[in-house]
Amino acid sequence: MKSKKLQEKPVPARASRQTWQEYQAALKRRNTRRQRARGITRWGVLLLVLAASFYGLSAGIDGFSSTPTAPPKPRPAGMEPDGLQKKNTDPSGLNLRPDQGLALWHTAALPRKIQPEWRFAKDGKEYLVQTTLNPFLQAYLDDKLDRELPKQVAIVVLEPSTGRILALAGYDRVNPENNPCLESEFPAASIFKIIIASAVVEARGFTPETPLYYNGGKYTLYKSQLKNKKNKYTRRITLKSSFAQSVNPVFGKLGIYHLDMSQIENYARAFGFEKPIEFELGKSLSRLFVSAEPYHRAEIASGFNRKTTLSPVHGALIAATALNGGKLMAPTFIRRVTNGRGETIYRSRPSEIGQAVTPKTASVLAELMQATVRSGTARKAFRGYRYDKVLSDLVIGGKTGSISNLAHTSKYDWFVGFARDKTGGDGIAVSVLVVHGNVLGRRAGSYAKMAIKAYYEDSFSQKSVASGKSERS
Repeated sequence: MKSKKLQEKPVPARASRQTWQEYQAALKRRNTRRQRARGITRWGVLLLVLAASFYGLSAGIDGFSSTPTAPPKPRPAGMEPDGLQKKNTDPSGLNLRPDQGLALWHTAALPRKIQPEWRFAKDGKEYLVQTTLNPFLQAYLDDKLDRELPKQVAIVVLEPSTGRILALAGYDRVNPENNPCLESEFPAASIFKIIIASAVVEARGFTPETPLYYNGGKYTLYKSQLKNKKNKYTRRITLKSSFAQSVNPVFGKLGIYHLDMSQIENYARAFGFEKPIEFELGKSLSRLFVSAEPYHRAEIASGFNRKTTLSPVHGALIAATALNGGKLMAPTFIRRVTNGRGETIYRSRPSEIGQAVTPKTASVLAELMQATVRSGTARKAFRGYRYDKVLSDLVIGGKTGSISNLAHTSKYDWFVGFARDKTGGDGIAVSVLVVHGNVLGRRAGSYAKMAIKAYYEDSFSQKSVASGKSERS
């Protein structure tokens, strides 16, 4: 028996939000003068030089003039990373301003094991490229990748407030030279619930304890489950619990009865979907698919959709917004480039893509993500973390996602989340994707727990050593 066609319920306006078109127009006006001032020819030369020098690889190069979508906000005194200079020139001809991006390499040009730094020569002169990678963490995760069972594994760790990438460990069984951390064709699955939860909190005034209702199973999405009615079989659940347990019919109904299509689109784009995220290693473009048809909106809102895609790098940036007041930062991989005399000819600095949500909404999002680890779908992966010597000193949150391809030959297993020291500090954002084949191997949540523990075990150890030296002196 066919279900009755869902009736669109008008969504009352609560708060005006700048449309994507208005944002883009304002952005274009703001950046026109800067774009005209930059030399395209110099970039083309730089692209060829760096690509040819990067471990002898000669893959194709895309020219790119790195213009941030919004000018970075001034940082407090003393917080400018590595003493940024306004301009630095080098007699070799590789003259770069610190606020300009470096070359973009195609994914195929990345070595199998990304190195924290490398050297290249031009016209008999040597240059040193230093990355933002944490050498210990990168080596540790590279060593822990399962190269037997999964089709692909991608692990990204970065600093939330700066976007600096600390680890970029990836494996592709079909193409071992490929790093899937940068690919953006993976279905976003339930990671998209982060966007929907943020939207109803900010645009509709929901709180973690707002009551919601659903019928049937938690992880199915039948049209009969999306009717706006209650009966004796209806279950009551809060927004926090439905997020933590990833309840599909609840989020499907949010997409039909509480958010309209333009709101879903605007919040998705605020979080970086349909927006090219460009940095030194490539271009990531996470796709969004949503229509006005109610059931399709329910699918995208619940993550029960394969056309909305996400890259692991972008997943980490989304998770990071929970820790940095709702800001979406641009990722950075190159820290600086120096010449043979040790002079800096390029230095990166943090760049903000935009304000995805308000700090208040980001705080609520962090609470929802913590519930996922404590009592939700990530509970099994993080079992016992509150009694662990290292993890017990951390605040940890996350969101899981899982969906199979149409042929059911691949299962996409996601975890994106964050961790920070309870005593303070910036923390880290983590994104893990495992593409399983016929046999399930190590899960994404397990990799995330491993990465978080390794990072903080090393960090706490270094602090202990530093403290001991200080006391002895």
